[in-house]
Amino acid sequence: MIECGGKTNIHIFMRVLNKFKIHYVVIHDIDPIDFPEDKENKTDQEKAKLRMFKENDFINRTLDIKCGRIIKIKPELETVIGISKNQAEKQGKIGAAFFKFDEIDVDNYSDEIIKILDLIINWQEESNIIEICKK
Repeated sequence: MIECGGKTNIHIFMRVLNKFKIHYVVIHDIDPIDFPEDKENKTDQEKAKLRMFKENDFINRTLDIKCGRIIKIKPELETVIGISKNQAEKQGKIGAAFFKFDEIDVDNYSDEIIKILDLIINWQEESNIIEICKK
């Protein structure tokens, strides 16, 4: 598991893994937007959100389907795995997830977590890109 330091860095790691044909699964937030992409006079915050949202397409285009897979999390990983934004900021998303699930029996994992783990271990989907949403 590699912490990429943010969504905008994921493609860098993907390109290296693609080059050496190393199999991988990318997990990232979709970061949905709540306004039209072509909205005029966007605020600075909306412009930043749109940049993150558009990064989804860039990540998709970087994917080498011979060795890579993508799991898109909607709306965001913290919500789907049940950690607070505060925990994620303090410990990082991976650290916060580790501390949460290290103490929970697998039988108590949510359906979304089981699906993510199953995809990582034994990808059986036809598509190389899957979206996981909080139910």
